[in-house]
Amino acid sequence: MNFSFWQAVILLVSLLLGNQAIANSFFRLSLGAASENNVPRGLISSDARESEKFQAQFSGGKFYQLGLNDTITVAGTVAATRYNKMQGFDKLGVAVSADYGHRFGFGAYAPRVGAVLSLGSENFRGEARDNDLTTLEINYQQRLSPGWFFTAGIDYQSSDSESLEHHPLLTEFGYDENNSLPYELFDYESTSLFADIEYAFANEILLSTAYRRIDGHTVASTLMPTQHLYKISEAFYIDPAFDEPWYVYLLESATNEWSAAVSFPLARDSSLNIAYSWQDIEARGNRNYKNEIVSVTFVRSF
Repeated sequence: MNFSFWQAVILLVSLLLGNQAIANSFFRLSLGAASENNVPRGLISSDARESEKFQAQFSGGKFYQLGLNDTITVAGTVAATRYNKMQGFDKLGVAVSADYGHRFGFGAYAPRVGAVLSLGSENFRGEARDNDLTTLEINYQQRLSPGWFFTAGIDYQSSDSESLEHHPLLTEFGYDENNSLPYELFDYESTSLFADIEYAFANEILLSTAYRRIDGHTVASTLMPTQHLYKISEAFYIDPAFDEPWYVYLLESATNEWSAAVSFPLARDSSLNIAYSWQDIEARGNRNYKNEIVSVTFVRSF
């Protein structure tokens, strides 16, 4: 993690420990299980690997009322993911964020515009997949009726990874150390457009559906790379997520992601959420990757 990330952590802690009289604190715990059918983003069936995974996330923060129509929310999150069959993809992530919002008018139907800045870090097994993330999001929110709520926005994300040393297996495979692609798999930028609409029933069951279009990059793994794949990749390395020699590469791509979810209230401050998402990733060289995730998550707010 870089120095700017730790500066953000210190700032967040100072805000969270600040004057309790001017802000409302909140905390949230989520525990979930999911099934993912293409964890390494394999292009062909021999590279695709399915696995169940277990996720835990804890977040906390403060909501500040700056004026009649302006607010800011600062938050911190710690999240862990454990795969049942693909332990090399286990990860631990931390993030801090600041969300500024302005509401145009009063009442439940007044539209809101928000700007969110987030700094985070993800750590995997092996340095090749470790990365730092900086995200800036601009969003628009509006309640359309007592039941319908609409959100749309755009975001920009920059991913950073540490410089890696040459791996001996790359030479054994036939690649020249002095004339090779970069090794930094998670050095890239991406932008996305998204929209979400949800409907709340009188019994507080919540249905939602969302779409996201991401123009950026995909990190994918393969057991048998080709010369053509190497030529169209922007980075290439040995994948530390596998015990046997697998190769991981970075491709420019465009992703269409659809998702749907239903949330069942269990108590005043808790719910059970069931979600499904499908990703269609179109990358350079006419390469098309698919991935599906089904999840069940328990959420409790404090």
